[in-house]
Amino acid sequence: MKDYYSLLGVQKNASEEEIKKAYRKLAREYHPDRAGGNEQKFKEVTEAYQVLSNKTKRDQYDRFGRTFESGGQSGGFNGFDFQQGGSFSFEGFDASGLGDIFGDLFGTMRGTEGRHSRGRGDDVLQEVELTLEEVFHGVTKSFTFQDFVACGVCGGTGAKTERKRTCDRCKGKGEIREMKKSFFGTFAHVVMCPECEGVGSVPEEKCTVCKGAGRIKKQKSISVEVTAGVEEGQLVKVVGGGSAGEHGASSGDLYLRIHVKSHATFVRHGADLVTKINVNVAEALLGKEVRIKNIDEEDVRITVKPFHDIPQIITLNGKGLPYLNSRRRGNLIGEVYITFPGSLNKEIREFLEQHKQQL
Repeated sequence: MKDYYSLLGVQKNASEEEIKKAYRKLAREYHPDRAGGNEQKFKEVTEAYQVLSNKTKRDQYDRFGRTFESGGQSGGFNGFDFQQGGSFSFEGFDASGLGDIFGDLFGTMRGTEGRHSRGRGDDVLQEVELTLEEVFHGVTKSFTFQDFVACGVCGGTGAKTERKRTCDRCKGKGEIREMKKSFFGTFAHVVMCPECEGVGSVPEEKCTVCKGAGRIKKQKSISVEVTAGVEEGQLVKVVGGGSAGEHGASSGDLYLRIHVKSHATFVRHGADLVTKINVNVAEALLGKEVRIKNIDEEDVRITVKPFHDIPQIITLNGKGLPYLNSRRRGNLIGEVYITFPGSLNKEIREFLEQHKQQL
């Protein structure tokens, strides 16, 4: 996985402004339209900026460097869509989503027809708590929250009828040209038409329920299958599970951030489960068989060996949590400690005094 911070030459705790400033400098240096530019380098720093300038993507990158889709797909940042928003591109590379910064740096860039961000819905983040048992088995979680959904009356189009007319502002092109200044001079800057949201046409009559927006805010219910073995802090991505877009545009994505509750018996370390086993002095000297109820409800026997250093670590292979998207399981680890009595009676004290050299 690429180190996006190194590509931009910034520290991991860099502010949003520092990241933007570093990208501006490198984008000017590497831009392929300039003498001595480097298209490959430009693509790399642009990809880095697209991740680190987005709070959700940056958080995911800092924590795990990966996401997995709902339904069990996993991988790197391929799960993210680096083509959200904007209308800027140059041959061989998609730079959409960077309209503001490219407008400042390079003025006009060739617009790509049909690639306008037509009010795409926002991504939504929900915090989810799971028990360790739910992590073991996998679980379907249902959520209800307030969000934008497609208008049921107009089907998300924002129109009362199917009749449309050509947008007066862009004359049907879906985009308009604005003059913008930069340190390279004044350029014609191509942007999406704000009147028709890049469609080129507008409804003759707006929907009376959504007022032409194509979406309304209401209670939304969704069920998500969380795969067994999910990790603490993992982001589960549900494509299209976020806010509905405007005027029939695509919905945003839903991200579930996983939090695993503490367990009374086990502590999790990756796919391994660690449990504490207490024995008294005699049991530590003579040995003991301990039975515990495992996370899968199986009765497990753990044999404490006599005359062993404390803490004694006992590992049962394949008795832990499942690995994500795998049939393999981690280990169950017992950590054996001695519990001492609060006091000793006279007989035991005398016995220990007599035999302490042997103990």
